[in-house]
Amino acid sequence: MMKRFLIICMAVLGILNQSALAANPDPADIKKGFATYFSMMDQMQKDVRSIRDAKATSKLLDDWTRAHELLLNTTLKYNKQYPEAVASKTPPPELAEEMKKVADAKFNYGSLTSDLSVLVKTFKNDPAVKAALDRRAKTMKQLHQAN
Repeated sequence: MMKRFLIICMAVLGILNQSALAANPDPADIKKGFATYFSMMDQMQKDVRSIRDAKATSKLLDDWTRAHELLLNTTLKYNKQYPEAVASKTPPPELAEEMKKVADAKFNYGSLTSDLSVLVKTFKNDPAVKAALDRRAKTMKQLHQAN
């Protein structure tokens, strides 16, 4: 689970590193997307400690998937709006705070990923958890294809 999380973080960093200063890019949407993503991750980190059943585990997995879909879609939208920004290897300075948070995500959310891994191993045979894992796998595939 931690390895997959790192792959997500690296893919997002890769997408963002391709996005540099374009002709007056407006970072408002991507900043809002990042804020929502980190808010969702913070909430999941709080929630994971109290989860003790398969239903809550599948909900947490779905929340995880939605957070990463949001981040992926927000990033791709930004890149589509500012295609000239993709050519540069320097991230836009107005996204420096978000880039730092993404780079630090493995440290900030390490306990979330490890706790979620334990829950998945515990409830992996539950149909709801299996379905949530399938949805998550589709998102991961999209993320790899986007990068």
